[in-house]
Amino acid sequence: MSTIDDLRRLERDILRQGGDQKLRDANVAIVRRMIDAQASMAATTVWWESYGPKKEWRPGIPLSPKPRELVDLIVTAGPSPLNAVAVTLGIDEAYARRLVSRTDTELLDRGGKATISISAGMVHTATTSIVVGPERRER
Repeated sequence: MSTIDDLRRLERDILRQGGDQKLRDANVAIVRRMIDAQASMAATTVWWESYGPKKEWRPGIPLSPKPRELVDLIVTAGPSPLNAVAVTLGIDEAYARRLVSRTDTELLDRGGKATISISAGMVHTATTSIVVGPERRER
């Protein structure tokens, strides 16, 4: 069984137990937060495996903590307004703009297959791709 399945079973078991209603509600709230955290960790883990920096490029040099936090936020929440990102990360908007740029540079320098950028005030990630056009024939 997965951790999320175990937490959901625990939530059901807590609700079935007798006793103080406030205590049960508090415990259920804790378990629900753990389920949400586990689900977001699973989503970011899959994203990092597919698009994150690869160890063979620069071994032992992971993304810095703040850039990693930014990418995790955008992966779990989806495209977000720059001002909402700043509030969530607890930084001012000007620094958030610089952080997006720094994060994009770190991702690409470490061999990541994705970029992060701001477009129309929204912060989002995108996979990098190489487009090859049709061959030109000489006449």
